[in-house]
Amino acid sequence: MIGSPADGISVRTAIGLIVLYCLLHYLIRLWESPVFSLDEAEQILMSQKLDWGYRFRHPPLISWIYAGAELSVSLSRPVFFGLKYAIMAGGFVAFFFAARIVLRRVDWALAATASWAMTYVLGWWPHADLMHTVLLMSLLSVSLWTGLLAFSRGKWTDWLWFGVSIGLGALSKYVHAAFPAALILAALTLAPYRASLRPLRLFASLAVAALILAPYGIWVASYGYSLPELASGVTRQMPGADGMPSWLAGILAYLEAVLSFLLPFLLVAVLVFPGSVRGLARPDLESGAVDRNAVSLLWRATLIALAGGLIALLVTGGEHFKNRWMHQSLLAVPILLLAAALSRGASGKRLKIYLGIAAGFVVLVIGVRIAAWPLSPAFDCGKCRPYQPVGVWAEDLQKAGFRSGTLVGRDHQIVGNLHWLLKRAPGAAEVRTVDASFPLHVYPAPSVQAGQCLAVWRGQGDMPEPLARYLADEMAVAPVNRSPELTFTRPILAPFGFNSEKSNAQPGTEQRTETLNIRFLPASAACQ
Repeated sequence: MIGSPADGISVRTAIGLIVLYCLLHYLIRLWESPVFSLDEAEQILMSQKLDWGYRFRHPPLISWIYAGAELSVSLSRPVFFGLKYAIMAGGFVAFFFAARIVLRRVDWALAATASWAMTYVLGWWPHADLMHTVLLMSLLSVSLWTGLLAFSRGKWTDWLWFGVSIGLGALSKYVHAAFPAALILAALTLAPYRASLRPLRLFASLAVAALILAPYGIWVASYGYSLPELASGVTRQMPGADGMPSWLAGILAYLEAVLSFLLPFLLVAVLVFPGSVRGLARPDLESGAVDRNAVSLLWRATLIALAGGLIALLVTGGEHFKNRWMHQSLLAVPILLLAAALSRGASGKRLKIYLGIAAGFVVLVIGVRIAAWPLSPAFDCGKCRPYQPVGVWAEDLQKAGFRSGTLVGRDHQIVGNLHWLLKRAPGAAEVRTVDASFPLHVYPAPSVQAGQCLAVWRGQGDMPEPLARYLADEMAVAPVNRSPELTFTRPILAPFGFNSEKSNAQPGTEQRTETLNIRFLPASAACQ
């Protein structure tokens, strides 16, 4: 598979471009804020121990990866972000190979992969924060690739790898299972695939997936968790839906998620290839430019996944659905649109225009990322999470006498960053960090006896009630004095001196500040 002259590009070059894209974003993330984002800080907290499960809302595969790295090579910033972008690059390469099966041309397969750079959910958001979703998208792409191979070639190895991708994918996010299920159901409705399907191989594939999931399934059962209850809880409320029937609110939220997931890529594809939408209905595939059976398979799998997602939302009574929950349903859309365009004889000139627009989006996002880091504090950085003065706060904690023991808070981004810094500070002692947003079993037992118990929280005023209640109920720290013992007010980070935002500024200054409060508490068996 080296590509033909007509393809205009080789497979090796296409993979090189994908890797280069991820490498550039990796280098920008190393250069950007030293503060870890929400999802990143969560993995810092989870990496304190390797366990069968952590919190039920998210399955544990990404945490296993980071906990394993911490235990084996110790996480550094290059390693931390290197893992994330290696996962991302592997996923895009897998998507490219899947697209190559359907489109049969390297340049068009690359264009399908580049389509994701023209979406907010994959072209911007993963670089700004996401961790679980990056792993989900990558394993969905692996399932797409291995699934197409299994249904087209049918080798034992193809089916076994398909099963591995299903098992690992469900351990990245539960919704992953919807795509391979839709793919299998779609194959059963198509005569070419149904005739070639070997039940024993399909069974072996699903058995491999079940074996991979079994340890985590036992952990889930031991705590009595319920997937329907979780699904109902996370989709229950849609802001602004008061007075609207729940079924209508759910449908509108779902349609909005579908559309926003695909924009602006969908608009670009329709404008550059105006015949692609019509070609979806009745594509002329006689030229052999695309795999007709694979197009039918992916088209039906997409419809089945979309219908299944909507039915699940309505059954649970959900009224809220985020666009970043649509990966498993809309994964194949770029391939389908470009297959329709290619099969209808779209010119190479139009393909070059499409790739040029995708490259423009890549350059734009890279430019915005480079400019946003130093310039945002000069305007409005919202909650200013990338600019929190966690480095100074970590020094403040050491100066206040925190040497070893348990640090407890209820803002996992802040406490995750403090854990990272305190563990790596000169002369650092044993530090166990607990965030009250997550169950106590997520964290390791205290590593030192007679250690300190320190509570931290942001903002003005006494300790928040949820944090005090967690300390008393979960960690047996009583009585809990909720007043601050020490308060540290520090300016937010100001790259290159750009920090003139007045909101939350100290009187008489133009520099925004953030406040951290601390209180040393009586140690307990769970907090020491």
